[in-house]
Amino acid sequence: MKYAAVLLSAIAVAIATPAFAAVTFDESTQGDIDDATTATDAFGQPTRNFISLSPGINTFTGSISSGGGDDSSDVVPFTIEAGQTLTNLSFSLSNILINNSAQLTLERLGVSPDQTTVFSQDLGNTNRDLSLGAGLYTLLIGSGVNVADYNLQLTVVGPNVAAVPETASWAMMIAGFGLVGGTLRRRAGQVRFAI
Repeated sequence: MKYAAVLLSAIAVAIATPAFAAVTFDESTQGDIDDATTATDAFGQPTRNFISLSPGINTFTGSISSGGGDDSSDVVPFTIEAGQTLTNLSFSLSNILINNSAQLTLERLGVSPDQTTVFSQDLGNTNRDLSLGAGLYTLLIGSGVNVADYNLQLTVVGPNVAAVPETASWAMMIAGFGLVGGTLRRRAGQVRFAI
């Protein structure tokens, strides 16, 4: 019986731990990715919120259009967590009208000299096998005279990482600890010493 409480609390924590799904971002329903990731730091300077990728195929669907002052490029800022690896980047275009200097550029961010360009190429379809570990990255799509719809897939392998447990996880853990504590307290009252 004493181990039953410990087993129940472990099961409760396992059930409460959320399953992590790969990221799916679609500009047609969620708005421009640049707007969604724009932030301001503690000094009032513009910065970005980085999207934490999960194991699996993380998908970003969007559009760029430089005509009439529209969105001429997108920047996809993302994080690869410790123990995870970005293994593949697949990028495809449709509705293409591309002129000069449109680029697809992947950079790993860091304090110089750690900031590096992983690759940079003319904007176009690509499928690249990679082996990129933990860190902050940005992918620039566009930045020339262009009109295009795109689909980006980033494949990540490695363990799911949770920075902060969700509310349901906390509730289940607290309930489990309470159950264990109550069982131990009840047991302590039943202890008899042989004389």
